[in-house]
Amino acid sequence: MNGEIVAQTLARGTIVEGFVLHVYSPALMTHIGAGIVSVLSGATALLLPKGHAAHRLAGRVFVVAMLLIGLSGPFIAKSHIAMLTSLLAAYFVATAWRSITRTAENSSNRFEIVALMVVLGIAACCVVFGQQAAASPQRTLDGFPASFHYVFAGIALTAAALDLNVIARGRVAGAPRLSRHLGRMCFGLFMAGSSFFFGQQDRFPVTVRQSGILALITLAPLAFMLSWFVRMRFMSVTTFHPMLALTGRVLSAAYLAAAAIGLLALFLPRGR
Repeated sequence: MNGEIVAQTLARGTIVEGFVLHVYSPALMTHIGAGIVSVLSGATALLLPKGHAAHRLAGRVFVVAMLLIGLSGPFIAKSHIAMLTSLLAAYFVATAWRSITRTAENSSNRFEIVALMVVLGIAACCVVFGQQAAASPQRTLDGFPASFHYVFAGIALTAAALDLNVIARGRVAGAPRLSRHLGRMCFGLFMAGSSFFFGQQDRFPVTVRQSGILALITLAPLAFMLSWFVRMRFMSVTTFHPMLALTGRVLSAAYLAAAAIGLLALFLPRGR
């Protein structure tokens, strides 16, 4: 009898709904706070000289903030895909952190194998949600078409293939190691910015939405990622002109300023 009552209660969703309502507010505050910290710390890490103590500190703060986003995201997500993208962003940053902190003495692939299982699970869920969207009368799931879910499945599977490469080789070093670290950090920052600035556009004042600053803040990490890939692939330390480094520093400072302005605009009245 008791088991039957529990089954009926779970079927109605009352226990689950009560749990979600209980954690929703703390999760929401955690998610918003971690989002603000992740954007600012990520932009700061881009600005600071790579390898310096201040850069490492900003990077650690960014990693912690992104992990909090990943943990709190599923509790406040309003769509199936939003639950997965927060986890995917946390995965990218966690594996980026691992790539730069793993030493030659640490030959274990346990972290990489767990990360591979996580990202494969995310990819599988994206495919399932895409199929559900394609089979629905509206051809969408939570307002998103099947193609949207398949894009994230492709991103997750690409990341999984790169993880397999690391597991097979045991450890990456040199330029591939830096590429993995910087690429995944920047992509995680891009995902955080997309969720914060593109995903919440209606919460910004009209003038801010029309200014283009939200698109700039969101897409800038991808530009930084590509510039670092080009630098490491085609330029050595001796051929990299100091003016290019200065230009990168100026652009990073501009990105940090734009991100700060964008975050401040989030608290302005929407009609202004």
